[in-house]
Amino acid sequence: MARKKFILALLPEESVAQKLEVLSQKLCGPHKGYVLGYNSLPHNSLLQFEEDETKAENLWEKFTTLPQPPQVTGLRFYTEAMSDGSAIYFGLALRLTEELISFQSKAWEMIENRELINKTGAGYFPHYTLGYVPMPGKMSIEISEVTHRLPLHSCHLALGIGGPNLQFETTLFSRSN
Repeated sequence: MARKKFILALLPEESVAQKLEVLSQKLCGPHKGYVLGYNSLPHNSLLQFEEDETKAENLWEKFTTLPQPPQVTGLRFYTEAMSDGSAIYFGLALRLTEELISFQSKAWEMIENRELINKTGAGYFPHYTLGYVPMPGKMSIEISEVTHRLPLHSCHLALGIGGPNLQFETTLFSRSN
């Protein structure tokens, strides 16, 4: 069977998701490699892993036993260059709390601590990726114009398929709060 990239993620409440999509589209301009509302949903990845696509429903059944996810808050804008220099990713970093680390750890235990693409525990970097710009290139607005901080907000749990840039392309299962 074919293996796919899965993402267990926290999807923000609708009002926050809409704000993130607008900001992403302003920042990315004509670049369409990773743009919220175009080929990705706003999300904070908890677990990124590969698995046989036929196991998605069984995985989701396990994840539905998790408690309500903790609320999250945005702290600051970040940029990060790809290691090969081909693009710059950017987004909003979220506060790393003990509640978020614990929630991620419980989810990871449910899939028998399998190998992950992303980091866990103290090395976990919770964030909403807003997009990326291939190099050479530039964002459509200046970074100094991005002053977004996100208030404390609720999220809901979702399992989806990850795209080539680990964007959250397709929601397979979702649990409302």
